[in-house]
Amino acid sequence: MKMIEEYVNKVYQHVKGNEKEIQEFKEEMKTHLIEAVHELKLEGKTEEEAFQIAIERFGGESELRTVVSELFKIQKIFAARVLYAGIAIFLLSAAVFGYFLPVGNERVEEHGNISYEIGDMVEADPEVSNETKAKIDALLNTAPYIKQMSAYLTNERENPVYQTDQGNDYTFPIVYSNYGSGSGNSFVEITILDYRVIGILALFFGVTCFTVLFIIWLIINLYHRKKSY
Repeated sequence: MKMIEEYVNKVYQHVKGNEKEIQEFKEEMKTHLIEAVHELKLEGKTEEEAFQIAIERFGGESELRTVVSELFKIQKIFAARVLYAGIAIFLLSAAVFGYFLPVGNERVEEHGNISYEIGDMVEADPEVSNETKAKIDALLNTAPYIKQMSAYLTNERENPVYQTDQGNDYTFPIVYSNYGSGSGNSFVEITILDYRVIGILALFFGVTCFTVLFIIWLIINLYHRKKSY
């Protein structure tokens, strides 16, 4: 029908996008309009009356034109935003990794020195008096990332001479690491909040998110490119 052909062409007149995809949308709209007009004619309407009613049911030319234009814009914007989101998440995770890795490396040296100091205290006071315990606790308080400490004499590795736990409710156990160090007749085990692990997990999360979002962006673009052939 010529009226329907002209109407659909007007609706898509200023729409920009993949030509093949636009043509498919136009053909689909034509099909629906033709079916609607046919049904209305069976109800006794004239062809022109049926055409006007069908258009009104679709929402009118100006409204449809706006909706169709916005639809194609949204498709492009969505694809771009998916990619930008992936890049942003990756850059943020890389920044977190870059921050936590050197901090974690500093903590390794720091908690190593603390462990050796505690070992020296235990060797000097095998009975671990209250005074020694207070000194150990004060030392641990300078490193709140140390969550648990167990000090042993080398001949009694199964029974710690002193043990302290600064929080055994570990919500995310994966970010905690265990370290042990010995000197002379003592051995110290500590559990720490490992900043390096946090950095690595953040980077892994960022890379994973970027990969997934990039694949989505790639699929969208390949789909539109395929439509153009």
